Amino acid sequence: MAIRNTAWSKVKPGQIISFRYKGKFDKKSVKRTIILLNPDYRFRKISTGRQKRFVVGLQIDTGTTRPLVSTRMESLMRELGGADLKEGAITIDVPGKDTTKPSRTETRNIYKRIDDFVRKNKNWRTYDRIKCLRNRVYLEVDSDLIPKDIMDEFVEKQASEMGVDKIQELLNED
Repeated sequence: MAIRNTAWSKVKPGQIISFRYKGKFDKKSVKRTIILLNPDYRFRKISTGRQKRFVVGLQIDTGTTRPLVSTRMESLMRELGGADLKEGAITIDVPGKDTTKPSRTETRNIYKRIDDFVRKNKNWRTYDRIKCLRNRVYLEVDSDLIPKDIMDEFVEKQASEMGVDKIQELLNED
C-alpha cells in the first residue's frame, strides 16, 4: 500500500485518504482510512447559531477494527460509480469530485445513493475538521482495500481509452 503525504487543502472528494483522529470516546488517536466525500461540510448549530465544519467520508479501515470486506467494498464502489485515476492516485467516482468542496446537496445525493449500504455497514462518518487539521493526511496512491475485480475493470477502461499501443509502450519501459 503506497501512500503520499499531502495537505488537507489539497484533498478532493473521492480520494482514499488516511489520517490519525481521536474520537470522542477513544483514549488515543487511531489511524483511519476513508473514502472522502466532502472535505469541508459546514453545519450551523441550531442551539448556538455557530457554524461547525466537518470532514465527511466512508470509513473503510481503522487501526483497531477490521477493514471493510472486499465484497462489500466492491459493491460500494459499484454503487458510487467505479474507480478513476486522478493526479497519480486512484479516486472513486463521486459527484463533485472535480471540485475541492462539493455542495451540501451533492453530499446529500451521495448519501441517498448509498443509503442502504450505509445502514448495513454503519460506516458513514463525520470528523471535526479542526481536529483533523492538527494531523497529517496521507493520500492512498494504490490501496490494498480496492478489490481486484474493480482494479481489473479500471485497467481495462484505461486501456480502451489510451489504446493498446500506448499500453504496450508503458509495459516495455519497465
